[in-house]
Amino acid sequence: MNEKQLENRMKKYLSNKNIYHFKVHGNGFMRSGIPDLICCVNGHFVAIEIKRPDGKGKVSKLQEIEIDRIKRSNGIAVVMNNYDEFVKFISEIKNGASNEN
Repeated sequence: MNEKQLENRMKKYLSNKNIYHFKVHGNGFMRSGIPDLICCVNGHFVAIEIKRPDGKGKVSKLQEIEIDRIKRSNGIAVVMNNYDEFVKFISEIKNGASNEN
């Protein structure tokens, strides 16, 4: 599975669970480094940066800065490269058990 396939699977899961989310499409009008998926899960702001499942994808410095800014604002921001971990993570937030900050 490549990064795009993982992303599509994650978006489908969120849609099937009726979780508000949108994909951030980087372009010249968008600030660089914003995570790939922005979600609202059980009232929590959640940002997910998706990386290649083979572990070869690296978080850029700008992505690190954005993730840190979200965490400092009491949002939840993570880097994910595994579908099963993603499902567990979302389930924990839905059940009020996540402390990813």
